[in-house]
Amino acid sequence: MKDQTPQQLEEFKLVTRVTVENLLRGWWREQGAILSYVGRREAGVGRRNEVMRLSYPDGFWVEYEFAADDGMPVKVLYQRKLKNRDTEEEEVIKEEDRLHKQTNLDGILTPLIIDHYRNGTQTSRIGYETVEFNKPIADSFFAKPANIKGIK
Repeated sequence: MKDQTPQQLEEFKLVTRVTVENLLRGWWREQGAILSYVGRREAGVGRRNEVMRLSYPDGFWVEYEFAADDGMPVKVLYQRKLKNRDTEEEEVIKEEDRLHKQTNLDGILTPLIIDHYRNGTQTSRIGYETVEFNKPIADSFFAKPANIKGIK
């Protein structure tokens, strides 16, 4: 067990910026982001999505697509700059999360499948079999052990 690297911490901060929960709970306001309506975007034959955009003061933006027929979140899009390991040059990477199998769990609609795309290529799929909300977790679960033996 070891502390996260600065890069891993930055990845975590990015993920919290792009989640639908960030949009719905309004956490973006604390970072000075601006919410705007982009309009409708084609989502397939005869289907359209409503698009909202969060624009942050540092130039980062994230777009959320909601199905026009039922208002469910279906897609999250954003771009970021990463250094190419070989050339050390920055390149723009297009990231996209597609949310599938929206399910009502204890009154909360949540996707059970999330596909992640990078520059148009699928790089991962998360599939949840079960989800539990508001389950109590002891504070001791979050305490950092003094050493690896402290985990047991």
